[in-house]
Amino acid sequence: MTHAQGGSNPRHTGHLQLTESRHSLRHLDIEMPTTRRPITLKDLELAIAKAVRETDTECEALIGVIVERIVPKSRGDMNWSVRGVRYGKAERTRCHAAVAVIVERLQSEYIVSEGLQ
Repeated sequence: MTHAQGGSNPRHTGHLQLTESRHSLRHLDIEMPTTRRPITLKDLELAIAKAVRETDTECEALIGVIVERIVPKSRGDMNWSVRGVRYGKAERTRCHAAVAVIVERLQSEYIVSEGLQ
């Protein structure tokens, strides 16, 4: 491999530029803005429950959804998940399916933020 191809010569400026470029790309990756909007846990729980109730008449009796904040597994992952559902007299099977669909959609739209009032 020649110096022009990025050989292992430590004085080679192309190698240093490549290293600086990688560092810059890594920095840009860290600073990448998220497209998710911030929301409080309480507002998120209410939004999920309302959406589920509106999907099916069998789900109108749903009492609520319990959401918990979690540590994302990787950058860009969601920071919340459903911990439980209070079905009340709602039809569990149909409401469970509705919760799954709605949560999947809302996880791409919202990120839980503690600082909101």
